[in-house]
Amino acid sequence: MGPIPMEEVKIELKYVLLMVIFTLLFSTAGGMAEAIDSSTAVNPPTVKKAVMCEGVKDGLPVNKTIIFDGSKNSAFCWSEFDPVLAEGVVFHKWYRRGELITRKKLAVHPPRWSAYTRLPLRQADIGPWQLDITDENGSILKTLRFSITE
Repeated sequence: MGPIPMEEVKIELKYVLLMVIFTLLFSTAGGMAEAIDSSTAVNPPTVKKAVMCEGVKDGLPVNKTIIFDGSKNSAFCWSEFDPVLAEGVVFHKWYRRGELITRKKLAVHPPRWSAYTRLPLRQADIGPWQLDITDENGSILKTLRFSITE
């Protein structure tokens, strides 16, 4: 077998360079897409404001309080998220004396969102409470403390 003509070496080298460039471009674009998709998982919605209240009217909290009369019907937690970078869920986790009583799932949508949950009150609910607002991975975004009295 004789020496390879220089023209064939140049052509082959061009193809090798093109393959390297395309490989780099496509692997970088894929990596960028993965980085964008994963940014929503690591950037949960930001709690701008969260309050305990006696009700919600026209989407806004009514009678903000941290002490609820046990003879009333309900306690509410109203929360506002801004910014919300991607659609997702958050949870309102209601605890009485450290024990999880109920967990309410809330959908959130960009660019900002507000939502509330309601806890029906019973005589047995008297005492200290805590409400954790968490992201879908269970990370606590905000904690509110309140009491239910007789």
